[in-house]
Amino acid sequence: ILEATGTAENSKTTIQLLEGAVINQINEALSDKSVYELNTQNATMSVRGTVYRAEVTVESDGATGSSSDNSATESGNSASGNNNQSVSEDGTLVTGVQTFDGIVVTDPLQANGEKSNNEKSVESGKQVKIKREDNKNDYVGDTEDIVFDELNGQTLEYLDMVVQNGEQDIGKTPEELEDLKEVAGPFKVTFIYDKK
Repeated sequence: ILEATGTAENSKTTIQLLEGAVINQINEALSDKSVYELNTQNATMSVRGTVYRAEVTVESDGATGSSSDNSATESGNSASGNNNQSVSEDGTLVTGVQTFDGIVVTDPLQANGEKSNNEKSVESGKQVKIKREDNKNDYVGDTEDIVFDELNGQTLEYLDMVVQNGEQDIGKTPEELEDLKEVAGPFKVTFIYDKK
């Protein structure tokens, strides 16, 4: 759910992402009195003017799987409500944040849904993960470089549009993004059935 109120001088925008992935692009820096937040079940992100991607996945049996792996768009499911919703017993909630331009401030949520005041700034070209284990949300390591060749085709396509339009500098040239898109897909798989 997207909630937006106020004016350009004093606005509040809140996005609640329960599953899937979403790319946010804010072209103009927000005023000092404005707020732009993206919340998941285990983290909150605040921005001032940036391009970033957030994804909510569920780890099960040691593997990370995204509920958006087969979706046609990069947008995820969102809904308002309690941030402290439970994840199935066989899965562990993980929120990933990748900042392509600007800075995103992340903060794991406490079990009661309140901010933990353990903020971490994720700068351009960096990413971080927040994981829920034993009913506690915390960072998985420190911020690290984004591995662009692990991004999906939809994300690379969007970033290519941002660069082509000259909107923001994400640290990649159009040529580099084109090469990455070729490696990322789309892939076509053909199955052949042999009656033997």
